[in-house]
Amino acid sequence: MAVTDPTAIIAFLLVGGLISKGVAYYFFRQRRRLREVLRLSIEAMDEGFILYDSKDRLVMWNERGRLMHSPSAQKVGLGTDFETILRLEVADGHFLDAKDDEEAWVQQRLEGHRTACGIEEERLSNGRYIRITKDRTPEGYLVSLILDVTSLKMAQQAAEASNKAKSDMLRNISHELRTPLTVVFGHSSILSHAEALPATRSFRAALGALDAGDLDRQFSAYTDTIVGQGERIRNSSQHLLDLVNEILDLARIEGGHMEIKPDLIPADTMLDETLAEFRGWAKTKGIALHRLPTDATIYADPMRLKQIAHNLLGNAIKFTDHGTITLTAETHGDGTWLSVADTGCGIADDDHKSIFESFHQVDASDARRQKGSGLGLALTKSLVELHGGTITLRSAIGAGSTFEVFFPAPAPAMPAGGTSPRDATREPPAETVAELT
Repeated sequence: MAVTDPTAIIAFLLVGGLISKGVAYYFFRQRRRLREVLRLSIEAMDEGFILYDSKDRLVMWNERGRLMHSPSAQKVGLGTDFETILRLEVADGHFLDAKDDEEAWVQQRLEGHRTACGIEEERLSNGRYIRITKDRTPEGYLVSLILDVTSLKMAQQAAEASNKAKSDMLRNISHELRTPLTVVFGHSSILSHAEALPATRSFRAALGALDAGDLDRQFSAYTDTIVGQGERIRNSSQHLLDLVNEILDLARIEGGHMEIKPDLIPADTMLDETLAEFRGWAKTKGIALHRLPTDATIYADPMRLKQIAHNLLGNAIKFTDHGTITLTAETHGDGTWLSVADTGCGIADDDHKSIFESFHQVDASDARRQKGSGLGLALTKSLVELHGGTITLRSAIGAGSTFEVFFPAPAPAMPAGGTSPRDATREPPAETVAELT
């Protein structure tokens, strides 16, 4: 039935209007309450919070965000665009890194704001450091979070300063130790060759004239004792001098003072020279040394390449009681692989990474027996990485070890549109070997 009474219609409209207003007021209060909850939540954040709309105009920021924009915050109101805020801060000297080239710095930050990717770190004029993270919403709004990382940066700088001080101390101590060691080593060499001394030759000549056979025998025994003691002193001082040089090299690398001068080096010549120096030691242990024929060249600093090869071959002989050690050098793709394979005791999987750490010993008792310092492989890895290369290990307990070093080739002058593909596969080495025992 239709309502035709005018009074009823008016009453209905009045009641409907009141209900509508009540509902609208309810939703208004709810929205205001939610906005207040959002504001209080943002204010409670440890980070500075800043929100820009799709046209990069300031919509909202919390107190911490305003403090991190001080002293320019007093000049900024809601609706101010990002570029205006940024240029105000630069004019106020808020960012220390902007002082050298303000316009270039501003353009770089504007581009970062447009892309809203990555993390920026800034030094402020008050000595603080801030880290800024930006991200855009699907509607095009930009959310910026600002974190005070001063404590973190100070700790990082302190650690870097401590590391530099350590490297400087090691370098200075190494120099101080090396000077007297050189003197000891030099004089011990004289003792180990006592028969060559002028005084010894003169004394022997006098004894020969006297025909004093028993005295001559006693004197020979005496000089043999001197030579033996001198040889022991020389060997120990050489070992200590090698350790000091390793410490010095590590300190130079850590301090950024190690320079390399790479050149193309024929691998066969370098390997032959290395094997010749270690042949005697290997022979005393009954170890056969082999080198695979090669026409490869290695792009490396000659002195440091020799040091790398010496460390790897010396390590292989040290921890191999019998069997063979094989050296290879092969060029593949954009570099050359140098390999040293032994039939020694092998290394457990758990130690494959830690063995390249300074002062690390896989087995302390065995290291003492072999007189190892734990520096050789760490230094070798650092020297390889200085060349832009890598060093890897394939080994298992009782199955020997193979150390492989990759040296990148020098960058060629590429033709237009040319590429230098990396050959990811390695061909098996030739079967023919040259025995050097």
